[in-house]
Amino acid sequence: MKRLWLLIAMGGILCPLNSVAQDACVKARKLLEKINSIHIEPRNVNDSLSADIFSEFFQILDNDGTLFVSKDTGNLVSYRNKLDGNEPVCSFLTASRSLYKKKLEWYRKFTDSVLAKPLDLTKTEVGPPVLDNSHDIAKTTKELKAKIIKDLKVSVLLAVYRRAAADSTILTDANAFAKAEAIARQRVKKNELSELEKFLKDDKALTSDVEDSYLKAIPAVFDPHSTFFSKEEMDEFNEGLNPSALSFGIKLTQSAMGEVSISQVVPGSPAWTSNQVNKGDVLIGLQWKPSDEYVDLADLDIESIGDIIDKPGETQAEFTIRKATGETRKVKLVKAKIENEENIVSGFVLKGKGSKRSIGYISLPGFFTAEDQEMSGCAAAVTKEIIKLKGESIEGLILDLRFNGGGSLFEAVELAGLFIDVGPVGVVELRGHAPETLKDMNRGLVYDGPLVIMVNGASASASEVVSAALQDYDRAIIAGSVTFGKATGQSLMALNEKDSTQGFLKVTQMRIYRIDGTSHQGSGVSPDFPIRDLSSVIYLREGNMPHALQPRAIKKKTYYTRWSKSFSDEVVKYWLNADTKATTSDNLSNLGKIFQENIPLERKAFVAFMKNMESISRRVGQGVGSSGIYTVSNSRFDQTVLKDDSYHAEINKEILSQVSSSIYIQDAYRLLDNLITGKK
Repeated sequence: MKRLWLLIAMGGILCPLNSVAQDACVKARKLLEKINSIHIEPRNVNDSLSADIFSEFFQILDNDGTLFVSKDTGNLVSYRNKLDGNEPVCSFLTASRSLYKKKLEWYRKFTDSVLAKPLDLTKTEVGPPVLDNSHDIAKTTKELKAKIIKDLKVSVLLAVYRRAAADSTILTDANAFAKAEAIARQRVKKNELSELEKFLKDDKALTSDVEDSYLKAIPAVFDPHSTFFSKEEMDEFNEGLNPSALSFGIKLTQSAMGEVSISQVVPGSPAWTSNQVNKGDVLIGLQWKPSDEYVDLADLDIESIGDIIDKPGETQAEFTIRKATGETRKVKLVKAKIENEENIVSGFVLKGKGSKRSIGYISLPGFFTAEDQEMSGCAAAVTKEIIKLKGESIEGLILDLRFNGGGSLFEAVELAGLFIDVGPVGVVELRGHAPETLKDMNRGLVYDGPLVIMVNGASASASEVVSAALQDYDRAIIAGSVTFGKATGQSLMALNEKDSTQGFLKVTQMRIYRIDGTSHQGSGVSPDFPIRDLSSVIYLREGNMPHALQPRAIKKKTYYTRWSKSFSDEVVKYWLNADTKATTSDNLSNLGKIFQENIPLERKAFVAFMKNMESISRRVGQGVGSSGIYTVSNSRFDQTVLKDDSYHAEINKEILSQVSSSIYIQDAYRLLDNLITGKK
């Protein structure tokens, strides 16, 4: 097996380094130089930058905090302020690799011994919180062992609980629970140690993991959205989904902290048309249908999850995903050929019961451009839906941008332009350039009626550009919770244009401002009409992320005409203060508290905890309420198309049910209905 050797320098004599480590530290130097030369907010190359890279590196390498103790990193503290030159980096990577291998071997031995016998799940004790954002390094080995045991207990208990979905006696019968616990322990052991074994058996893979973690740490200390991709990661990211092959229509990415989430939902795919899957959703598990075989995805790497999803012969699955707001959702998908559909954005007609009024509803899961498929971009797709809905004589429109993580800035400008005549939509600033105004240059507008835009804490980037612009114009009422707060733009480029094997850099090169020169960076776009969802009680937003850029304001003259509103401020004010919303604040607050609570590790207490959390989650979830507010239907055009398409008709039926029962959409409907009538 290949080993890395560092010949210690004595008496100032420089000794040779392993060529692989040498390549990595040279690449790291180039990466630091490149990002600092083009990033919108460069950093001084000094001790502070070096210390941040040092800390970020160990956070990435040990993302669960289950390997290192303070003494381990303390032994390398001499490098903390020296990671801005080639030779110290080379030495640091070699020393880190040696430490990493030693700690992996220790973790394998300890975890194997813990999971070799039944876990004691009778003690009254607690583990980490449901949402555990702490990454503190344990001070002692004793403290680390206690943490690992508690983490393993949580993993085993969750595996048993999920297994109980098919056999409820597991939770009530002690013998059945004991058998399930034994199976769960083996499954957790396999998940915990499979990736680790790969590194311990392959020195090249272990070395690559250490070096890749270091290369990712460098851009991470500039801002949360700058990162490094290896050539292999880039190939996987760019690999097109074969239109002739059956697919769910999702592409995956793995964060520096090891979490596998959805990087793209392919327009026209089963995931897209489900109206429930979004960029940024974290994959927790899947259950194949009709066999009901459950696969726990929570601790697997991106390669393993990709292989599972692409498993030959399996076409139907129920995915368990975690939304950016923290809520868990189950989504049924059936593999299909990716279609180059023209109508991949769906619009619906909401007709109030006992009323002749019709209000249009359009959900846009993500921004896409014409390059994504052989079709027009999302602005053009929304235009087609608006035209169909106008044929239904709608009196108002709801545009749902919740969970829309953004995308093309060009499409954001085009989309905003559908609702204004002509004028500025925002301002962008590139490093070394004067701020430039983003303008809708197309005179005329597609829709001029009353408009409500729905947002939440997972609405980001391009979604925020549209929401902020139409709010500044007084063109729309923004309803929902405060948005994510990302007001930056990124570019992707090769680290070395002549050699793509060197990897790629995604770097933040743009700041985005509102029309008046202020920024929603970190703070988000505040709604005019608050509708609380889970994102309003769990703050997973830009401003809470490590190394997030601070907001700035600029002076830039823009000229635009505010919308002549068809409703009065008094009506909006009344509905803001009225206790008429369907959302249940108590459920939201209770669920928010549960997510912050430590998980009980005693068997019965754990089951009670999970049942309580699931009960409240179901009531919050998408916000399931009464279906008596309005009826939901397709436009007459879509009804004709769906008559001869049983597959999409079945998907459409489920979406109709979601739209009908969502208390959040019901709130938006009530608001718009009463703004139109001017009722108090």
